[in-house]
Amino acid sequence: MAASFFDAFTDPKDQSGFSRIKDSSSVTHTPTNDTPQLSLEAKNQSSVYQDYLPEWKLVTDTYRAKKLALHQHMTSQLEKLCALEDKFEKMSGDFHGKVEGAYDQLSTELDGWQDILEADQDRHTHEKAVIHQVWRLQEERIKLNVGGQYFETSLSTLRRDPNSMLAAMFSGNGMISRDPDGSYFIDRDSTYFRLVLNYLRDLRIPPSVQEDSKIMEELMQEAMFYRIKGKPLEIKMGKFIKGLWKVYPVESTRTLLHFVDKDLSNLDFSGYRLDSRSCFSGCNLENSSFGSAWFIADAEHAMDFTNSFMWGTQFPALGSAQRPFGVQIRFDGAVVDEMIA
Repeated sequence: MAASFFDAFTDPKDQSGFSRIKDSSSVTHTPTNDTPQLSLEAKNQSSVYQDYLPEWKLVTDTYRAKKLALHQHMTSQLEKLCALEDKFEKMSGDFHGKVEGAYDQLSTELDGWQDILEADQDRHTHEKAVIHQVWRLQEERIKLNVGGQYFETSLSTLRRDPNSMLAAMFSGNGMISRDPDGSYFIDRDSTYFRLVLNYLRDLRIPPSVQEDSKIMEELMQEAMFYRIKGKPLEIKMGKFIKGLWKVYPVESTRTLLHFVDKDLSNLDFSGYRLDSRSCFSGCNLENSSFGSAWFIADAEHAMDFTNSFMWGTQFPALGSAQRPFGVQIRFDGAVVDEMIA
């Protein structure tokens, strides 16, 4: 933009025009024909400047005042902006802190609910299994009419001896039909049938029964009728006890062993003639061998293996010379292989 008239008098970088007018008296002019004309022009400019100087001063003062006010306003706005930024940062931090706290609390609550749900699920699974077991037991609940007297037992009890007639009757092949009242009729005297059921439940004969020869004889007949394999000889042990000694080698020496809660695992008892009063109650007999031992029969005593752990324990075959049917052994509470019992 071309310099204005006022620039010559106001521009601090170039005030040569004003200086020339102000200091014209000190300037030495070379007399020329143009000197009077230049002096007149300078006077005219100075006069014009003096005329507009108040107006120009008003313009500049107004400009400076407005500029200062605007600067102050901008400074104030910047300060407000900085304050707003600080407030936003604080509010943002508080907000994120609340969100994180709420998230942590929610996560903790969800973990708690998950634990409760898992516990409920486990309880439901257990209850379902119990209900299923009850249903299964109810389904296998059997009502028997033996000679006019009713008995209730389970299907598993009747099948306990797989070679017996009772197991065959209830094998599901239609050998026996159900009466209208839901019972199964067996044409047999019921007097001692309770003892037969109790034997199948416990696989043992109570001492009170063994001591009564008449009951033992009747029970033997019932066992023979129901074809409970091997049990008639075992039931009749009181009558044949003396004969059982004939199967033993001619030797009278017995060994009475008495152990309670001992670790006898992996031991070999071969060759021992074990007295029927021997006790191994609560012992660990895992993988021990009685396979070549001799079990001595005694009508008054029973060898005690109660509450013992007998997994993998070897025994002579039931009915063999080393373990005749007359030998009484108590396995109550013991963990045994089925082949032993």
